[in-house]
Amino acid sequence: MSATDNILHEAVEIDVDSLETSANHLICLIKPTWVSKKIIFKKLGTDDNNIYYSASPSDHDDEQHGVVVKLYPKNSDLYIDHQKELQLIEQFVHHGIAPRILLTFINGYFSTYALGKTLDIKEDHTHQLISRKLAEFHSMSLKFNDNLHFVDKLKQFIDLITKKNVSLHNRLIEIKEEQEKSAEQNPSFFTTVKSAIGLNTTPTLALTLDQLELQLKDTTWAQLSTEIDFIKSIFENNWSKHNLPIVLCLNNMNIHNFLFDSKNKTISIIDFDHCSYNYFLMDIVSYFLELSKDNYE
Repeated sequence: MSATDNILHEAVEIDVDSLETSANHLICLIKPTWVSKKIIFKKLGTDDNNIYYSASPSDHDDEQHGVVVKLYPKNSDLYIDHQKELQLIEQFVHHGIAPRILLTFINGYFSTYALGKTLDIKEDHTHQLISRKLAEFHSMSLKFNDNLHFVDKLKQFIDLITKKNVSLHNRLIEIKEEQEKSAEQNPSFFTTVKSAIGLNTTPTLALTLDQLELQLKDTTWAQLSTEIDFIKSIFENNWSKHNLPIVLCLNNMNIHNFLFDSKNKTISIIDFDHCSYNYFLMDIVSYFLELSKDNYE
């Protein structure tokens, strides 16, 4: 039996543009006493890749008495195994790492509220708190496939912008046909890709993969594939010699993925979409890359 078999599931989708109507019914399944109450929704964070809303009755001033709804990014099922994500979260719950899942639906889930606020990257104690939490996370032993997934994930993302990913190819054609009827826009290549996989919430006119390929005429996919194989060889021939531990990594070191509860002096991790086994240094390098972003200066 899967760890998620005991979690209530509803085969419906929630529309972010009509939360009050599409989510209320599901909320009342897990909070029956809220049936006659007005539910207030509040967007959490500013990261478009992590779409979270808190939901609580209007007669409660404290959000922690509410629930959190997470909506998966559009088409994220093409590059994230959400069922595995849910199974992982259930294991994290037993380790006190993740909020408890209350109900799942087609494009997301409801969970208990995680206390805390986003950390300030400019404060010195932030780095100490995150490093300790990361060390704790890396030291966990879970029942999970422990193969190195980094290279496979790189190839998976490359496949998103080639015809190898038939599902995305077909979806882009459908989206383009629908949007051509009502709008005329000329988005950039990266804007189109970000929109297709849910990383850009601004509506744009989709391009088919054939059109994307024309915009990338100077890019050689064979060369990219060769470079990925070279990265793999570095891991196998160099890093493995030093016996660097392969651990369960977050693969998402965005500052918005950590909440700090100042009262209890604890840190919570809120997003586990990209968790997989990796060299522990990858999370550390990723964190320094996050620090170098312009918006953190």
